[in-house]
Amino acid sequence: MPWCPVCGAEYREGMETCAKCEAALQDGPPPPSEDSFEAARAIAVRLLRAAQRPILEALSHAAGGWRVLRRHRALLVVPLLLALVKGGEKMAWWAAYGRLFPETRQTATSNDLELRDIVNLLPWSLRLRLLHPQVALAAEQVAVPVPWLDYQGTASSIEIGAQRPARPGEDAPARVPANWPLRFGLYLFGLAVSSFILGGFFGAARSAVERDAVAWLDFGRDGRRYWLRLFLLLAIVTALYRAPSLMIVERWSSPESTILARLHFFAITIVSFFLALTWCAIVSDDVGLGRALRRSVVTVGRWAAVGVCLLLLLSLVRLLLLLPVEVAEALLLMKYGAYQYMPLLHLPATMLRPIVAALVGTWFCLTALHWYRAARAKTEAGP
Repeated sequence: MPWCPVCGAEYREGMETCAKCEAALQDGPPPPSEDSFEAARAIAVRLLRAAQRPILEALSHAAGGWRVLRRHRALLVVPLLLALVKGGEKMAWWAAYGRLFPETRQTATSNDLELRDIVNLLPWSLRLRLLHPQVALAAEQVAVPVPWLDYQGTASSIEIGAQRPARPGEDAPARVPANWPLRFGLYLFGLAVSSFILGGFFGAARSAVERDAVAWLDFGRDGRRYWLRLFLLLAIVTALYRAPSLMIVERWSSPESTILARLHFFAITIVSFFLALTWCAIVSDDVGLGRALRRSVVTVGRWAAVGVCLLLLLSLVRLLLLLPVEVAEALLLMKYGAYQYMPLLHLPATMLRPIVAALVGTWFCLTALHWYRAARAKTEAGP
């Protein structure tokens, strides 16, 4: 669109001179004026002021959860025990696989590591987590922050043990077939055990947030009270997260499937945040699963900005804490070229990662309870 370089007036196509200044018009968009800069600056200031309140409120709730965790460190016992069980299962799987296929358990050979190789690991791990939302967001650990048991490592060890040659000298099978009835049965058993344990733990966490006291004597009673509702909640998390992701990742290999997978993981993370407030409603208000789901939708819907800030804060903390673990694992891979199926060399991945996830999950659990309590009070008070 032609414009006048003297007065800045714009004209329609076909005009050559300015009617006011009689100056030759120039083609293209006019340069931004000081008024447009001021308007853009005003919009940016309004956006920052609008985002300041939810960010500060999210940091306040996160600090509240951290204060509760510092006063009641005993709350870490249950998540850490669950994390150790999950890590121990993984270690047992590595050991069983190494015994079944001893040729894969080669002698580790030392390789020289250069400083530039070590320095390059950090951006590599960071890029890996940022490009894979299922790793960065961890939807399951948003919905249920504390690690829960599924006994799939135990099922794999049993499957490997069943395929072990009966006589010395016999060849090992080319592959280990999955025993799906065994896996499904152990998965349901793990959900039932985890629901009872998490019911007691969430009850203790609620007491710590609301009354600043941990009622461990009520652990069994809370476990029995909440276990069925938490069992159904864990089943919903499994159905929403694992089944669709397997369909997308394993059945399709086109670029469109990659985009669909990423959209799925982002969407399921937001849904998982609703589910995180669902168990908060279950243990805080002692309501059924359906009513707890409705209350979580209302709470997140009314205070979505604070929820998004908390979700981003959780992802950032997980990212920063898990980066050293992944760098250590990559260092082992570079140092020992044939490290596969050697359990001790998988220690960072199998033990440290669930422990870090348990620590972050406990803090997020207390933060979610702290935020849900304040959000419910504001919702009941009305506008």
